[in-house]
Amino acid sequence: GMGSSTKASFTPFVDIRVYQTLPTDEDEDEDKESSVTALFTSELLRQEQAKLNEARKISVVNVNPTNIRPHSDTPEIRKY
Repeated sequence: GMGSSTKASFTPFVDIRVYQTLPTDEDEDEDKESSVTALFTSELLRQEQAKLNEARKISVVNVNPTNIRPHSDTPEIRKY
């Protein structure tokens, strides 16, 4: 039923992470490569986060005036 379908959809993602995290005795070289790639990805993520933080600082300065609008604007946006 529904439970089996949801499990089927989630298992591939779990399997990918399991293969990446769990060390296998047969493929030690692949594990080393995966750890190296993990280091690279972490560095890239840090760089991206730094860029996002800078972009957020800029966007916050630009977005603040729009957020400081009177409450009379909110009901216009929330027309449903």
